[in-house]
Amino acid sequence: MKKLYFLLFVFSLTTLSYGQTSDLYFSMVAEGSSNNKFIEIYNGTGAAVNLDNYAFPNVSNEPSVPGEYEFWNTFPSGTMLADGDVFVIAHGSADQAILDEADMTFNFLSNGDDGFALVANDGTWNDADMDGNIDAGEMTGFTILDWIGDWNGDPGSGWEVAGVANGTQNHTLTRKTSVCGPNNDWAASAGTDAASSEWIVGDIDTGWDQLGSYTGCVSDPSLTITSPSDGQVIASGTTSVDIAIDVQNFVVGNPGTGDGHIHWTLNSVMQPMKYNTDPESIMVTDGESYTVYMELVDDSHQPIVPAVNQTITFSVAYPCDLQIGTIVETCDNITPATTDTYNVTLDFTGGGTTTYTIDTGGVGTVGGDDPTSMAMGTITISNITEGTDFTVTFTGDPMNSGCNFTRNINSPDCDPELTLPLYEGFDYTVSSNLIDAPNWSNISSSTDEILINGPGGLTYPNLASSSQTGNHATFDGGGSDSAIEFAAVTTGTVYTSFLINVTDISSVTTPGYFALLGSFDARLWAVPVVPPSAQGGGGQYQIGISNVNTAPTGAALDPTVLSTGSTVLIVMSYDTDTGVMNAWVNPSDATFGSASAPSAGATDTDASPQTNMNQFALRQDSTSETPFILFDELRIGTSWADVTPVTLSNNEFNLDSLTIYPNPTNTGFVNIKSPNTDAMSVQVFDILGKQVKNETLTDNTLNVSNLNTGVYILKITQNNATTTKKLVIK
Repeated sequence: MKKLYFLLFVFSLTTLSYGQTSDLYFSMVAEGSSNNKFIEIYNGTGAAVNLDNYAFPNVSNEPSVPGEYEFWNTFPSGTMLADGDVFVIAHGSADQAILDEADMTFNFLSNGDDGFALVANDGTWNDADMDGNIDAGEMTGFTILDWIGDWNGDPGSGWEVAGVANGTQNHTLTRKTSVCGPNNDWAASAGTDAASSEWIVGDIDTGWDQLGSYTGCVSDPSLTITSPSDGQVIASGTTSVDIAIDVQNFVVGNPGTGDGHIHWTLNSVMQPMKYNTDPESIMVTDGESYTVYMELVDDSHQPIVPAVNQTITFSVAYPCDLQIGTIVETCDNITPATTDTYNVTLDFTGGGTTTYTIDTGGVGTVGGDDPTSMAMGTITISNITEGTDFTVTFTGDPMNSGCNFTRNINSPDCDPELTLPLYEGFDYTVSSNLIDAPNWSNISSSTDEILINGPGGLTYPNLASSSQTGNHATFDGGGSDSAIEFAAVTTGTVYTSFLINVTDISSVTTPGYFALLGSFDARLWAVPVVPPSAQGGGGQYQIGISNVNTAPTGAALDPTVLSTGSTVLIVMSYDTDTGVMNAWVNPSDATFGSASAPSAGATDTDASPQTNMNQFALRQDSTSETPFILFDELRIGTSWADVTPVTLSNNEFNLDSLTIYPNPTNTGFVNIKSPNTDAMSVQVFDILGKQVKNETLTDNTLNVSNLNTGVYILKITQNNATTTKKLVIK
């Protein structure tokens, strides 16, 4: 309703003949890119209209009763639409040019396949159950005036209009000015071709300059260039464009067969006269603009009076040679509970043809190969804070390039959740700190670290082990608490198993717990046998489980008496549904890999079950509470079989004497050496789990020259044995 007075002024200066319309009707509708959607309604009745007596109900899916509306939509209460004015309904997130003309916003406009009707009060307007809420099909006492589609359900992508398939989708529809009223027959309104249709079908995101003003029931001749629209930019690479027109109230034909014909120019150059309304195809070139002028003339080649003509200008975009290929986001470090940085590599081709600007909005540092001077290469963006998502904009020189596009960059997870089942063989450098190992962190304020010791690890008869090449952890007394996090288990039971060797418990005077599941929910204790003589001497202990800071007794204490210096297999579990905790000490190898767990040796119950179990930790209380312990072969899973394997899984097997060098590497290759000479299958995965290489090696050398800097996982298979190893490329 924003251009009424301007229109009245224009009409006062012309001699156009137009009549009154019979009622309101849809004058324009658009389903454009993104949320660029609107509906325009025209009042040409000769009097102001109260929109309280109108509505625009619609169907978006399949109505329960075919032909009935699903949603009843009304106009703002008390809205008066003046004669000759329009009312514009726009999506609330539409382009600002659309919103500037909008009289109301409505975020449920069609994607091209939702049928809308314009309805009027027939004098008995009624909310059927009088509850103030209009439910599907409940409103009665209305007359359907006009349609955009219908209420018979989803037509597919859209309805055909003027012979254009899916004309209601990705198009702008403009009602012909010769239309003098609404049409409650959608098929007749849509028509079968351009001549029979009441609508002019325009390209997507066009016609916005005409939004907010419309004049209907015009009886004088009119000529409209329907495509391209004025100001439209055609995609580069286009070699021909069809100039489509619509002529109303004027018969175009050969002399003596109609009212006249059309004169037209292209870039001010006169073109052959038109004796029909067929489209004119013109050849176009990238980077050029074109002006088309058309006018109606009589058989003596004189412009008709009053003059009817139109001028449009459109252009064809310059090409964009720059193409962005593979984008890889890589963590500089993978440190749990720590904010790390990451880098991005963007492969490109088509550079070296113009000047390019790369804008990251101030995020990171742009480096690597420059597409301004290089035909192909890799752009790098470094030192980006983990968790930062951003957009990269590429812009070419507007004088010779059509490049102006973006790429979205999403931060990788540099603090990933480990999935279950999980295995930790402590294959780390001797004397290194456990909290410095991948996926481990310190959850306490102490600094006395749990160390990696070796050479070698702990083993247990008939339990799958990778300790041939791994080492083990060692701790005692007070110090840091090292934790490893995994994807949260919210229902069911979490199991963990590990090997321990308590080498000295003589300093323990008050029992302490040394391992835990969750946030101190299930605690595993080493309880000294007191007095020592009662069980055959010193250096003996029992295993117990609880969720409180009190040493377990009774059923919570396994009766097995263990001696220092021996390797023990421990399994513990926590049921997130019931809070029941169990512990097993040296369970029978006959149960290994079983679908169900045997009877537990110790059990207790958490009165407040933890429903988000995602952590295992090693605890160092104090020298009087924590014995000297060797720790190895940690497994975490959701079943007994997960944590008591009898054969090596693909995630656990380490090939004997397998060596990988150089690692880290910056040479473009890595050697994978095995004492076995058989072929080796190697798969390479990035840290997000995407496979980036898959090769069979016969010469022990893997070419990694095409991989970007970062951390990768190698999955190596030889003679049906599989291991995984970390590879770092500098």
